[in-house]
Amino acid sequence: MLGNAATNVAFPLTMSCTAISLMCGIGGAANFNLNMGRGNREKAAKYAGNAISMTIIIGLLLCVFTKIFLRPMMVLFGATDQTLLYSLSYTGITSFGFPFLILQPEAPIWCGQMEVRGFRCYVR
Repeated sequence: MLGNAATNVAFPLTMSCTAISLMCGIGGAANFNLNMGRGNREKAAKYAGNAISMTIIIGLLLCVFTKIFLRPMMVLFGATDQTLLYSLSYTGITSFGFPFLILQPEAPIWCGQMEVRGFRCYVR
């Protein structure tokens, strides 16, 4: 039961990853599509590249920030004395995957950028 409590304590960080991913993905995709509609292929590719780069950088920063401030964040998120060690262990391990969790919804932008450059993308 305490392991389940640890995942619940760490859930705000997962929601932060989702929020960051949506912020970068929706903004990047909107600007990409607007510029593709205007015929600005180079500018569209820059928007897509910037969105992907910003997502990677923010994901890495979130991972490092989580590693540095892990204990205070877990206490702030409601970890009790019983669940603190479990939540520290769980979040310490899963924080390495934050950049990948944030990048996952960015696949349509990668495909768009590949198609601008003349490549076929089969991942949708």
